[in-house]
Amino acid sequence: MIAPKLRKATLADSAQLLAWHNDPHSLAMSKTKQPVNDWCHEQWLRTVLDDPGCHLFILEDDMRTEAWQKVKIRPVGTGRLQIIRAGTVELSYSVGSTYRGGGYGAKLVGLLCEQAVKLGYQEILAEVHTANTASLCVLLRHGFMLPDSQFLRAVKSLTEA
Repeated sequence: MIAPKLRKATLADSAQLLAWHNDPHSLAMSKTKQPVNDWCHEQWLRTVLDDPGCHLFILEDDMRTEAWQKVKIRPVGTGRLQIIRAGTVELSYSVGSTYRGGGYGAKLVGLLCEQAVKLGYQEILAEVHTANTASLCVLLRHGFMLPDSQFLRAVKSLTEA
C-alpha cells in the first residue's frame, strides 16, 4: 500500500471538486455558504488553475484493503495554498464526506505545509469555523497558533431584516 499523496489539481477534477464544495457539511463550515452551479465552478477552477499565486491540490490514497489487490487510487480531499502577501499563503482544505474521521485532514494539512516550505513560503495562515473543532485540532497539531487576543471580532449585518 502507498501513503496518501498530493498531486496538482486539473480540469479533470472539476466534478469531484464541485461535489466536495457543495457537500452540506463543507458549506456549513465554509465562508461561502451557498452551493455553486457547474458553470460558475468551472469558471472558478479555470481561474484558479491559471493563477500562479494559487496552488490547488488533490489528496489521493490507495484504497486497497489487501496488499495483493489491484491498486485503487481514489481522491479523498483537496487543499489550496493561496498567496495573500509576499512570503505568506492561506491554507484551505476539505476532506470528502466518505473519508472524514480517517486521519486524512491531518495528512492533508501536513502535506500542504510541506508543499508551502518547498515553494519557499515563510508563513501559512488558516481560518477555521468556530464549530469545526476537528479542523481546529488538526491545525493546532500541525503547529498553527491562535492569535494572542482576548477578543473575537463580532459583525452585525445592517442589511438583513
